[in-house]
Amino acid sequence: MISRLEIETWDEEPCDEQERAKLTRPRLTETFHGNVEGRSAVKLLMAYVSADGLAPYVASSVSSAASTGGRTVSSYTTALVPPD
Repeated sequence: MISRLEIETWDEEPCDEQERAKLTRPRLTETFHGNVEGRSAVKLLMAYVSADGLAPYVASSVSSAASTGGRTVSSYTTALVPPD
């Protein structure tokens, strides 16, 4: 099963900024094309805490609706991705 993910929008708003850390709230929309067709609305909370600008902590909330083979599925997931 092969599908392509396209990020349609990415709007990132700052929440808080300190000397060596920054919190932002990106909101994005995604579209799936291929065997799976659908859309997702994604809300993230990203913590940039290093001088290199990487965001090692990411919390996400994803609402999706997709269809494949004539079946439609909706889902909602949340996750916290800690640094390695």
